[in-house]
Amino acid sequence: MVLVLSSCGVLLQPGEPTKKYTLDVLGDKKESEIGRRSHQLVVELPMIYPPLDNTRIALKPQAQVIDYYADVEWADRLNALIQESVIYSLQNKRIFKGVSRPAEVFKADYALKVEVRKFYTTSSYTAEVDYMVHLIRLPERQIIVSQQFSSAQPILENSMDAIVAALNKAHLETSKALIEWVLQQVY
Repeated sequence: MVLVLSSCGVLLQPGEPTKKYTLDVLGDKKESEIGRRSHQLVVELPMIYPPLDNTRIALKPQAQVIDYYADVEWADRLNALIQESVIYSLQNKRIFKGVSRPAEVFKADYALKVEVRKFYTTSSYTAEVDYMVHLIRLPERQIIVSQQFSSAQPILENSMDAIVAALNKAHLETSKALIEWVLQQVY
């Protein structure tokens, strides 16, 4: 009986934990380099292409096919990671009076709505990120302007760390262009 119970304990041992990844944020700049805005901005939870709306890291091996890497995932849902990265990147710039998510209670002047169209790797060893962004005037919820931002980065080696690094780099490049664009729109 002891032998049976002890062998069951060995069989029930969990395997290696799933490796989880996050996204980086852009660093800060001094206020005097850019100029401070008196506006407040909320960054809405991004809308995301449904097959990417989860914690799995996606691979698009061919048209009309989405697959996922095994034993790895994002540390949270992808749209939450993108929202946090954009919020923290904007906060690090120290340009707006306030930048946050809609759930936090303050009266914002503008909302930033991001639609995530691509956030995956391809069979050609490329990480692709594509966002459609809308700047919305509040409280009217009127779209002032929209713009698409994309980046493609080569995957330099066949490892999960290199794959995520390329996705992260594409996200940061896209975020940098997105933030510079927002700053041009809001005076």
